[in-house]
Amino acid sequence: MKTSKDEAELKAIASDALEFKAVAVDSKRIGQNIKLFFGFALAFFVGAGGWAFYGEKILTFVNNKKVEIPVIKADLSPIKRPPEEPGGITVPDQDKTVYGIIHGSAGGTLKNKKVERLLPDPEAP
Repeated sequence: MKTSKDEAELKAIASDALEFKAVAVDSKRIGQNIKLFFGFALAFFVGAGGWAFYGEKILTFVNNKKVEIPVIKADLSPIKRPPEEPGGITVPDQDKTVYGIIHGSAGGTLKNKKVERLLPDPEAP
C-alpha cells in the first residue's frame, strides 16, 4: 500500500522527469489589477451619472451664453369673419351634368341600357 508520503515522492519524481519549472502566481499583482479595474469602472459610472444630471448646466456655464426660450403666442385676430362681398365667387361648370349622365337621371345614354345581373334570382319561399 502506498501512503501519502509515497505519492508526494512520486509527484516530485514525475515533475523532475518532465523538467518543468513551477511558476509562482503573484496574487498581489492580480489583486492590484482587479482594484484598478473597479476603480476605473467606478470613476466612469460616477462621471457618466454626473454628466447625466449636471451636463447641461456645465455646458451653459462653459459657453456662458444666455439662451432665451422661444415663446409662441396665439394670434389674437378673429379666425372667421364674414366676406367683404357676400355674393361669393362664381364656380365654373355648374351646368355640366356628368353625374346625371352616369346615373341616367338626366336623360343620358346609360338610361336605356340593360343592366347585367351577376347574381341569380332569389329563391322562392
